[in-house]
Amino acid sequence: RDLLDVRDAGAALAGLALASVQGVVNVGSGVPVRLDALAEAVAGAGAPLVRLGARPLRVGEPLVMVADPARLIAATGVTPRYSLAETIADARAHWRATALAA
Repeated sequence: RDLLDVRDAGAALAGLALASVQGVVNVGSGVPVRLDALAEAVAGAGAPLVRLGARPLRVGEPLVMVADPARLIAATGVTPRYSLAETIADARAHWRATALAA
């Protein structure tokens, strides 16, 4: 899958709103991420969150899905600023702070 930090997605959409581009523009990182790698990154050193492969793929499910952000970058100059590791770390920090404040 192509995963993009919401802060980067917001910057991309804002850039597109100000650009004079028409038609389809992919908003994404252009970097494929395996879902098992995402699950492991979120779980960290803890136990696995899911048992990957427990269910068969849906009919027509693509094995790889990644955006080509070339048109987005050309139209806006916007490129992703946040890595997947930063996104996960920031999300964890937010969840901890939110849980402590509750």
